Amino acid sequence: MGWFAQLEAQDGLLAGVNRRKWVLVDWPANLRGGYDYEKTKDGVNTVINAFYYGWLRAGAHSMRDPGRDGAAYDRRAERLRAAINEKLLDPDKGVYIDGIHPDGKRSPKTTLHASSFALCFGVVPEANVPRVVELIRRRRLDCGLYGAPYVIMGLYRAGQSELAYDLLTSKDKNSWHEMLRNGATTTMEAWAPELKWNTSWCHPACATPIWLVVEGLMGLTPAEPGWKSVRMAPHVPKGLNHLEVRFPIPAG
Repeated sequence: MGWFAQLEAQDGLLAGVNRRKWVLVDWPANLRGGYDYEKTKDGVNTVINAFYYGWLRAGAHSMRDPGRDGAAYDRRAERLRAAINEKLLDPDKGVYIDGIHPDGKRSPKTTLHASSFALCFGVVPEANVPRVVELIRRRRLDCGLYGAPYVIMGLYRAGQSELAYDLLTSKDKNSWHEMLRNGATTTMEAWAPELKWNTSWCHPACATPIWLVVEGLMGLTPAEPGWKSVRMAPHVPKGLNHLEVRFPIPAG
């Protein structure tokens, strides 16, 4: 976290990350949903800043659990959230632009990725959540397998469990069902083989429905560090009559 702090501007926004690290918005490149990638990777990238906000919050949480003071990370997170909503939120559309170009020009694009990552990590003001949800409802999984779990978990966290389940079980072209239709027996690197010429047919990183079913659909999370106690808050959609999950925790 100290390394990334070197890239913080005065307002807390990360800028110029691509000069030192690969800016990964989604993969493969043709599944970025038209994201303004080439111009924002060297400027202020909205997805990267949403990640950074989530990371700062996680850092504060990780320090508080063993009784340490995480307030410094929380202060940085609040400063960053304010900057994101001041400079990257389109006031007319109510959703997020893809970023700011190195010359200071605001990106004209407001793709699925910019807003869904902001929703997932809790950046979006309450008043703007319906606009972001409507954007996701229109664009669906206009993304790759890297971006998809953030879209769906963002919906669960925003209380939009029906839409989340719809996307999780979708039979659209961009869906895990498409892999099954193509005969896959493990998760692939892209939704379908023609979307990436050298698609891996065994890509465990794309098996995120496992996590989404456990944490999103079943709502199973640790209530204390180490799963000493368990919190369960299922989001059962209409039409689903039975749900059973077996999930190992340290106690068994």
